[in-house]
Amino acid sequence: MSRFLLMMFSGAVILCAWLVGCDDNERNPAGPVKASDYTVYLTSDFPYSTVTMYHTSTGAIDSFQAPYATTVGPTVSADGKWMYFGSQTTAVIELDSFTTVTELPYDGSGGVVVSPDNQLVAFQGEELYILNTADFSVAYHDASQLVGGRFSADSKNFYCCQPDGDTSFIVKISVIDSTSSWTPFPGEMVQSVIPSANEEKLMLKFWAMFFPLLRFYDVNGDSILFTDTLWDGCSDMELTRDGRFLFCTQLGDRYGLDPPPLAIRVYDVPGNRLHKSINTRISDVPGDPHYWDFDVYDLSLTPDGRLAIGTTRTDYIVIIDLQLMEMAGFLQTDTIYGHSHAICQLMP
Repeated sequence: MSRFLLMMFSGAVILCAWLVGCDDNERNPAGPVKASDYTVYLTSDFPYSTVTMYHTSTGAIDSFQAPYATTVGPTVSADGKWMYFGSQTTAVIELDSFTTVTELPYDGSGGVVVSPDNQLVAFQGEELYILNTADFSVAYHDASQLVGGRFSADSKNFYCCQPDGDTSFIVKISVIDSTSSWTPFPGEMVQSVIPSANEEKLMLKFWAMFFPLLRFYDVNGDSILFTDTLWDGCSDMELTRDGRFLFCTQLGDRYGLDPPPLAIRVYDVPGNRLHKSINTRISDVPGDPHYWDFDVYDLSLTPDGRLAIGTTRTDYIVIIDLQLMEMAGFLQTDTIYGHSHAICQLMP
């Protein structure tokens, strides 16, 4: 059994100066809201094998050094007990004891995706494999290279994309009866897909000539319901557990040269519209050393619907109060650098 070196370190917790004595309608004057005791796991481009842990109930951070590495970021099982390191093969570790559960001969270099009920896990690589987590038996296999996948809310279907030449496909896989349906998007480059709670709508991220596009697609009507151009790139899309809001991170200008807000947009899924833009500017005072916008790269929502933790292209993470949909604080670490990843369990 492999063992991991657990490292404790101190991060400089900095609450934004405007959290005190500001307008309640614009900022949260009480600072970051406390969530239940969940752990958000953070990794970055370098070093790949260092996993930082942010504990939502206390705001404390620590880390462990894993003997596995993944450039796409590890994935946590829906119940929070295991972590998958997807590469040409995929390692599984147990998070309480930091020991290796198994090493699987499946390519997860394109990302590992777990089902909300924790019964299935998908490995996206040169081919697609969906396994039963109980015994790691194969539930579904497709020889195509499929990416950007998510399970449906009831875990019965898996949605993914195949960017293929001039035509992209959205693929719906029914794991129960091992069937798939392919919907073409001619002239489009689809990168990722998230199904709505009832699967009547798909949230799609496209790559256009200069900017990525977000589109809401009506499955039954085979039509586009809503389109938005995402400023300076979209790195991550996350749907709230109730399926009401979609969060999109955007890579903006951290030095404040572009007008805020840049980093996070929130969309009303039932209403097919932009609901709010979350301003991640720390200070509005020119000359302030914190006068910039955090360009949030990846985002993880806690399953209790209280917090979102976002990684940036710097050594900071941001804390978003999901009740108010405002940035509540930020935290400087010494282990998160560059394009980084955040992941939390799906089950409450």
